[in-house]
Amino acid sequence: MYFSPLFAIEKLKPIDPSITMIFAVVMGVIFIGGLGIVLWRTYPELRSKYRHKRNKKIKSESKIWFDTHKSMLHKGSHQTQIPESSLEYYACKLIFKNPQVYRDDLDVLLAAGEEDKNDRAVYFAVDRINNKARRAFKLEDKLLKRNKNRTRLNDNYF
Repeated sequence: MYFSPLFAIEKLKPIDPSITMIFAVVMGVIFIGGLGIVLWRTYPELRSKYRHKRNKKIKSESKIWFDTHKSMLHKGSHQTQIPESSLEYYACKLIFKNPQVYRDDLDVLLAAGEEDKNDRAVYFAVDRINNKARRAFKLEDKLLKRNKNRTRLNDNYF
């Protein structure tokens, strides 16, 4: 082999095939190793983002909330209408304001302006809400749970 005055190679030697194979194997190992390191470093972060997004979606689908302006119970994309200015409406309004606190039947009656009604009226209103929610959202247990003359949201639906 010789060089011309313009530094161009005029004749090349043939390359040994064993060296070519070793070079291909080494480059393959380096490429696969590099790809493995990149995946090893990024996979946990991608997986946690996916899980967070999935858990957020599941939680939003399982959460039940009450829209006081439209008088509707919502769970994900499903909804059911609650009659406005009824005991059911005022029960939902008070219970969903703070779902972890028991609300007395008298509080619901006072909010509705119907203090002279019997406490059983709230019991029947809560029963109607539970039946509507069971049909609309296909719930297995009751949406609102009662304890004597008090009502609150079931722990499963916070």
